Parts: sequence; C-alpha cells; structure tokens
Amino acid sequence: LFHSSILNHPDYQFLQDRRQWELPLEWLHELRECCTDNKIEFGCTPFYLDAVDELYSYVDFYKMSSYDLNRIDLLKRICETGKPLIMSTGMATLTEIDRAVQNFGEFTNRDYSRLTLLHCISEYPTPIDHCNLAFIGKLNLIHSNKITVGWSDHSVSIPVIQRAVSKWNAEVIEFHLDLEDEKGNEFNQGHCWIENHAEWMIRGIKWGLEADGTYNYGVEKMEERGFRASDEDGLRPEKWKRIIL
Repeated sequence: LFHSSILNHPDYQFLQDRRQWELPLEWLHELRECCTDNKIEFGCTPFYLDAVDELYSYVDFYKMSSYDLNRIDLLKRICETGKPLIMSTGMATLTEIDRAVQNFGEFTNRDYSRLTLLHCISEYPTPIDHCNLAFIGKLNLIHSNKITVGWSDHSVSIPVIQRAVSKWNAEVIEFHLDLEDEKGNEFNQGHCWIENHAEWMIRGIKWGLEADGTYNYGVEKMEERGFRASDEDGLRPEKWKRIIL
C-alpha cells in the first residue's frame, strides 16, 4: 500500500508495522461460518486487486475505504464481481464523490441498488462539531435517493449516531469496535467503541425508531378514552361511562 520511498524513510518506519494488521486469508473460512451461524452478513475491505478475488467466495459485500475512493482499477474489479459495495467518502471532495458514483454506474450498467455511500470524516477521533451530518442529506438530495446513504462514525458518540439515523435518514452505520479489552492500538486513538457501549447504542437507536410511529394519528387502543372529562359538566368519567358503571 505504501511506496518504498515512504517505507524506507526514517520518519515513517511505523508504517511497516501495518503488516501485522492484515487479515490472514486462512481466517476467512472460519469468519464466514461464524457469520452464517449468527445470521450476520460478512464483508471485507480489499486494498489490492488480487484481494477482490481472494475474498469473493466468502463475502456478501465489499467495502472500499476512504483512502481508495479515487482508485478506478479497484472499483472496477469489485463491480465486476456483481456483489454490493459500501464506499466511504472521507477526505473526498464532492466532485471526487460524484466521479466515483459515475464510474460505479458505468461498471454496473447503472445498478445503483448495489452501492452504499458512507459520509465519513477521516479524523480519529472526530470531534462532534466536525461531523457535518447534514452532508448525508446533501448526498441523498444529489442522488435522488437512488443510492443508499449512511454514516461512518469516528466520533464514538451516541447522540451523533442517533441524529444521523433519525434526522438525516442514514440507512447504514459503520463504526470501529475494540475486541481487545480496551487495549487495542486503535482504541487508544479514541475512535473505537467497546462492546457494552456499542450494544446500548444499537438498542437505543432501535427503540427510538420504534417510538417514531407514523404520520397517521388516531386514538390508541390502550388509551382510556372513556375516562376523560365530560364535555357537558367537565367531570370524569364521561357521562356515557357513568351510565355503564
């Protein structure tokens, strides 16, 4: 992923450690089985062209990182698989995002149902006032709701994610999850959720969506309508209810 001039530069030796971050290919079969058993869709991010083929038999969808949004060769290879793609937009201008969407359309015969765009701020962690969630609405407006739009979170903030879902209609949420008892390298950077916090965040969003209801207003069956004040004398329960009693 990195040019040799960077890898050999004394100020960037830490980049060589990224080899330890690579997902061993021999893990894919077990991860696929685990996801299948738990009814979870399994996706991975390829960072090189051959990885698209290596992942093909295992994944339900692909993910392109923000760093690779401008890579036409990688996008084309993914599109050729026929599988859905989730693409992050961090660090990209609106022009670059539009170009990626257009290229996707050309490679898939304009089957935009397979594309999800995630508004993303590549700042780790992302301060709340930098999230600019309104851009999710902008993406929906530009693409006339033909593309699924979501939010890639680095804020580790429940209100931010709730707002992205309830206000800006983010249909997909991506977040980093630490599985190393708060000892992971990324967790120390401040942009990773831990399991119990993530669980309550997800539950809270689901409960909030359940509470939304519909625009159709009417008396709910459980409401004790008959116990309200009478329009004749202002006393409760209503007159007809008193007769029944």
